[in-house]
Amino acid sequence: MQAGVGTLFTFQAVFTSTFTVASAGDLVLSFFSDDGFILGVGGGATRVSGPLLNVPASGLTAFEGLPVMGAFNTDTAPVANRIVVHFPAAGSYPYELDYTECCAGQEVLTMTVGQTNSKGIPPTGSLTISPNNPPSLAVGQTQTFSVQASDAAGAVVPNVGVALIINGANMQQLSGTTDATGRATFSYSAVNAGTDSVQAIGNISGLGAFSNLVNVKWTVPAGGGGTTTTFSQQGWIGQPLSIRYR
Repeated sequence: MQAGVGTLFTFQAVFTSTFTVASAGDLVLSFFSDDGFILGVGGGATRVSGPLLNVPASGLTAFEGLPVMGAFNTDTAPVANRIVVHFPAAGSYPYELDYTECCAGQEVLTMTVGQTNSKGIPPTGSLTISPNNPPSLAVGQTQTFSVQASDAAGAVVPNVGVALIINGANMQQLSGTTDATGRATFSYSAVNAGTDSVQAIGNISGLGAFSNLVNVKWTVPAGGGGTTTTFSQQGWIGQPLSIRYR
């Protein structure tokens, strides 16, 4: 099944997430849609301006029960609208965005920040690994990484479960939790010479977050020892070009 095709030519969808706000004030949200949409925001946010077409009688969104901030809930050709929402303080605000495609035309819904459709809604959080470019190490030594968890406002996020995924010559997975400063520390030693790729994953504000990708090169220690492991893409085993019989 595919939205907009066949028996799903008409469909409805609901999207839920969180706005992470750095400071109190008004935020302009620009929409481009075909057909209708309804936006609700919780956490004490209030409506300032924007269309209110065919809002539910309750004034709340259907799934999360959030106060409606604006709506252009009707069949339409692709059209632009702006909704202004007031956030009383810095923090996280849940939102629900409902969408319907009811008639012939485009399947489109975009929500961006500002007066023009040029800047998408930023993610609610991020993970950053450091060091980003570690020096080569000999097999048997230890490489230490720190992973910093931050929300979209730049504030540190404590108590986030983080997994450090190591692929390559020394495949493994490490687990940790960010401390009061939003930081988790990981260390590992290599058995094989070669190159590892390291990435952290976690969950911030209910959404998955992926860190930058870091490469670690491990070399054979002076005087020998250790093994060199080279990884290549999986392929097919072809039949021999010639066979000799005895």
